[in-house]
Amino acid sequence: MTMKTGIVQVFYGDGKGKTSAAVGQALREVQEGQRITMIQFLKGKMADEFQVLERLEPDAERGIRATYMDMETEDKARQSACTGKNHFNEALVLATKVVNHPNIVAELCISDDPDYVTGYIAARELGYVRITRLKEMGSSQGGRVFLFRGNAQEREACIQYLQQQKVLVHVDPEEKR
Repeated sequence: MTMKTGIVQVFYGDGKGKTSAAVGQALREVQEGQRITMIQFLKGKMADEFQVLERLEPDAERGIRATYMDMETEDKARQSACTGKNHFNEALVLATKVVNHPNIVAELCISDDPDYVTGYIAARELGYVRITRLKEMGSSQGGRVFLFRGNAQEREACIQYLQQQKVLVHVDPEEKR
């Protein structure tokens, strides 16, 4: 019998960021074709508080495409960044549209752009958290997961919103980046 070597990483301590770090590392390993097992001890959580995830899109091949969004701002630096390809601004606008739907709990995104290796987790309570170096430069692998809570009617309304509702995100020039 041959033994495979593996790695065990433990993220612990006070404060925030442990789950984000663990998920980011797990996503990097999955992108590299590695198998992962993630164990999380949740103090004070009851088993019935958790819900099972299922695919909700009507067409699993196509998925759900969040479209029809843009940014307006008086901020000259952001305006010049918007004239060309700016991954950060694009991701921020997309995440803003997505998490502003009342049934979206969060979004997890890994860019499928071969020239961009960053992704993010976004949620109303969490904000926008970038995760860097999720994949190798040149890889077109990527995708997104929308964490949704609601019934079938709300699901249809959410898909309609993501794919057809026009949204213009206003960025106040006084806000910090």
